[in-house]
Amino acid sequence: MASFLVLLVLAVFAEVYSIRIAPGMEVSAGFLACFVSAAVAGPLAGFVIAVVSQLPGVRQRIWQQTLFYCASLGFVTGGTSLAYWAALSVVGGSAGASAALLAAFGLGAGLIYQALNFVVVVPVVWLRRGIGFRQAWQEGFKPFLPFAFFFLAISLGLISIYYMYMRDRRRAGPPVSTPPCW
Repeated sequence: MASFLVLLVLAVFAEVYSIRIAPGMEVSAGFLACFVSAAVAGPLAGFVIAVVSQLPGVRQRIWQQTLFYCASLGFVTGGTSLAYWAALSVVGGSAGASAALLAAFGLGAGLIYQALNFVVVVPVVWLRRGIGFRQAWQEGFKPFLPFAFFFLAISLGLISIYYMYMRDRRRAGPPVSTPPCW
């Protein structure tokens, strides 16, 4: 539950401070929180975090835009999370996966996330701005690919750290209660 709340706050914070890059185009660090939540908290939690993170934008956008962002980011995050967890289930879950396998699944999920995001968002950009595929790619996606890969690398690191921590915690067993030192 604590992971869910921390990631929810991080996602909302990232979206509140999104940057408008062109008319009808925004970029944020919300990918980081949504992607990590999809891998750590599961598909439903990832979906909820993605959707809720878009709600503060209702004050700055018309409600149809906020509805679109909620639906598209929920779909992208939920779909990515389902793919990630399906891959993990093949190897017996996160406990049965090596760090290299977790990273490989995470990288694959990150590529799925970006591809789904592109497929869902680009047609809307075309329609809203009245521009073609090439211009939408050049203005709204291509310049930000290095940032997407940077956030993916950070996400993979955070996911790996989380799973290593959880493994160590399971191996250590239940916490031992010690009397307070007065």
